[in-house]
Amino acid sequence: MENERGMIRTAGASLVISAVGFVVVFSILAGQFDYPDILDEPASQFLPALLDGGTSLHLTWWVYSLLPLLLLPAAAGAFQALRNDAEGMMRVASYFAVLAALTLTLGLIRWPSLNLELAERYATGTADQRAAIEIMVAATNRYLGTYIGEHLGELFLNGWFVMSGTAMLRSTRFPKWVAWAGICVGVLGLVGMFRFASSVVEPISAANNFLLPAWLITYGIALWTRGPMTTENAHLQ
Repeated sequence: MENERGMIRTAGASLVISAVGFVVVFSILAGQFDYPDILDEPASQFLPALLDGGTSLHLTWWVYSLLPLLLLPAAAGAFQALRNDAEGMMRVASYFAVLAALTLTLGLIRWPSLNLELAERYATGTADQRAAIEIMVAATNRYLGTYIGEHLGELFLNGWFVMSGTAMLRSTRFPKWVAWAGICVGVLGLVGMFRFASSVVEPISAANNFLLPAWLITYGIALWTRGPMTTENAHLQ
């Protein structure tokens, strides 16, 4: 029981830390690197900016890349908290959370690794070499950033939210508004994934950037305060 309680509270703390970390690091990148607007610029502009950012910017990118890994303890604890209410659903949800952690990290980690290496070569390259690097950066950003990190990462992450919220609806330990909040944020996130296909959903995607950390904090607090099973609840289940 104590081990289960510890896992659930670790999950809650992980979600709150990830949310706060996301807001802080995102704000730093926006100030130092003009992120994410700089992604609309050509590689000839953001590669030198990445190199000029120095160690502080590169470390910030490393932290940002590793933040999604906090979903791993969060998934384990959330499963423990809700398995008696919807074990099958939460098992699948845990798989989604693990895949979200891996794909989101894989998409982001290209910045302090691959893109930084290409930025260094770009700085000393010839015109032909720079042209080739620009093509490579565009391809890797599309593959790792857009398709792996954003599309797949957001699909798995929001799928976890929807399934977790649905499981909460079956539980007597979580307020219904928390469950519905998770479902709504997940659905909005799934719709926002299509921002690259249609400008109609761009406002939804923008709103989700604010709702996501708010939901992570809410989910984390809910797990910390209500997730652990009491002896009485365990007997009733």
